[in-house]
Amino acid sequence: MSNELTPEVAEFREASLVAFVRELVGYVAGQGARNTVCLLPLTEGPLGLSDWSVVARMPGLDTLATDPYWKAFGHPAHDFVERFARLVRDLGQEHGVSAQIWIQGFGLGPEDADDVRAAVEAARGAGVEDLWTWGYEACGRLSQLGTREPERVWAVLTEALTGYRATDHHVGAET
Repeated sequence: MSNELTPEVAEFREASLVAFVRELVGYVAGQGARNTVCLLPLTEGPLGLSDWSVVARMPGLDTLATDPYWKAFGHPAHDFVERFARLVRDLGQEHGVSAQIWIQGFGLGPEDADDVRAAVEAARGAGVEDLWTWGYEACGRLSQLGTREPERVWAVLTEALTGYRATDHHVGAET
């Protein structure tokens, strides 16, 4: 096999990946569990999948997700998230599966607050309400994915995703 990503190698790679994911989704569904497949936000190149519909229409799939981490991929937050939110939304509607977007929560700093808000706004504006973030507490305890001032970044993520400030404590009324 060629070491280069020729059209033939790309086709083989995609077919192998799709076959593996199809088998895995089928197995999990057969066990009575629900499936979410999260694809990298790439549709070309050595890591991209050119036709996401082959995953969206897999029997047993419940949710099609992607993680358009704008800063990690070097793109403007709003446009990058919106592009992929629309893609999973459209495929979800077409194939009867839910759409999900993951919002970047690592490698950020307080100066990225507007991008976090723009990413959440873009996903919701595209019609995707199932939003998550990676990772918990803005990855403040991970050295390699370091977030500067993780408490401040987590507060922005929390407010953008939930509408509540991270310092708000919503505890049920005591009786």
